[in-house]
Amino acid sequence: MREGPNATLLTTEATLNNSTWTKLVSTNVDRTYMSILNNASTYPIRIGFGQDTVEPTSSYQILGGLTTTSSSSLSNIGVFKFGVHDSVQNVEQTVWEYGGIYTYPTTAVVMTATSSVGATDNGCEIAVNGLDENYNEVTEVLTLAGAGTATTTTTFIRVFRGYVAGSQDTTGNVIIGNGANVYSYVNANNQTLQAFYTIPAGYTARLLQTDHTISTEQNNKFGQIRIIVRRPNGVFRTQESFTIDNGSISRVYSTPIYIPEKSDIEVRAIASGANAFLHISSTLELGLTSTAVDFSNSSNQYEFRVAPINTVWAKTTSPDPHTIKVVHDD
Repeated sequence: MREGPNATLLTTEATLNNSTWTKLVSTNVDRTYMSILNNASTYPIRIGFGQDTVEPTSSYQILGGLTTTSSSSLSNIGVFKFGVHDSVQNVEQTVWEYGGIYTYPTTAVVMTATSSVGATDNGCEIAVNGLDENYNEVTEVLTLAGAGTATTTTTFIRVFRGYVAGSQDTTGNVIIGNGANVYSYVNANNQTLQAFYTIPAGYTARLLQTDHTISTEQNNKFGQIRIIVRRPNGVFRTQESFTIDNGSISRVYSTPIYIPEKSDIEVRAIASGANAFLHISSTLELGLTSTAVDFSNSSNQYEFRVAPINTVWAKTTSPDPHTIKVVHDD
């Protein structure tokens, strides 16, 4: 420890969630020591610096809850995305249950969950999982009320998963969107089935494996599947293409396809002709490598090399709230 002469160390607790910032300490020009005690085997967190009453606009990740590889300070997260489309015809579509080509938000917006049976589904809890305006992962759980709707307080630039989070099943289908734009669709599976994903800020992704199945009762019909990637400020480019006739294909990439942060990856499909009624399921297996560096002194402590004198804020990147301890000398 490097606290100043006659300094008194204080320990405080803070409960973090991933939708709002929590202030850990206020501005103090005399601060000489600060560390954060966190269950790093379970919960990664982000910290930001700002003013006493103004939340930060940028943040930095403190690694934790990730699997360290060898002696490297980089860490990895596995992502498994799966999607289904029940009736692909001879017009290309995204592989997801709602159908059509998926449209991504152009700015961060709030999301409204709406049940097709209205108030019948009141009390159902719907989790919305995606990325905030800074492309950091965030999850907010909504409770349907009124006419079977609820709206997030968090704004999302991407939504790549929705699911029933509580113990009450939904009776109807639930659309998650903004205005006329649909960004996720939860039906009787209680889980979105959509084969697309966006790489969070601070990570590089590796496409490790992809699996696809096409089935139809129509003779002489087959399907073409494309894996496409759009890098920031770019356009969608085809990374892999498959033609399948009533069967499955699995591809393991011995040389992974690398995808930078804030990039979109998506699976699209088209049938060889009209009235094909292809049933298509697709999976994407990704490994995310953090581009942050872990300066922790141990697996459960982050000690600032130079104590910040300005206000320090924090939030978790886990969907579940959790408590951390902060040790400081002011």
